[in-house]
This record gives sequence, C-alpha cells and structure tokens, in this order.
Amino acid sequence: DTSAAAWKDTIKHFERSQKDITSFLGSSEDELLEKVSPSSGYSYFELVMSIVIHDSYHLGQIVLIKKMIEEG
Repeated sequence: DTSAAAWKDTIKHFERSQKDITSFLGSSEDELLEKVSPSSGYSYFELVMSIVIHDSYHLGQIVLIKKMIEEG
C-alpha cells in the first residue's frame, strides 16, 4: 500500500518502536547490554546496534528515493 495513510501508519509504527526501545534501555541497568538474549543468542548490545544499523540503512534508502522523486 503506497497511500499517504499507509505511510503515516508506517511512521507511527516506527516512532512507537523507537520509543519502546529507548524506554526499555532507559529503565534497564547498563549491565543488561552485556547479557545474551535467550531468544536470539545475541547480547542486548548486539541487538540494539543491529536495530540502529538497520534503521539507518533504510533511512538512507528513503532519503535517496525521496530525492529521486523530487528531481524526477
């Protein structure tokens, strides 16, 4: 769905997930980052960094696509 409403929902979902992550990290002790998540086998630090890298990658894609559309 490429509608404006779908895009707005996507942004809302992204913002909510970012708030959930920062809230979780803000309410946790720093030592948590060293612990391994039982469901993934990765440390919480690795999981957080993976999310940051993943979101940055896709943000870059969005910026490039937006630029292409505006120049189009």
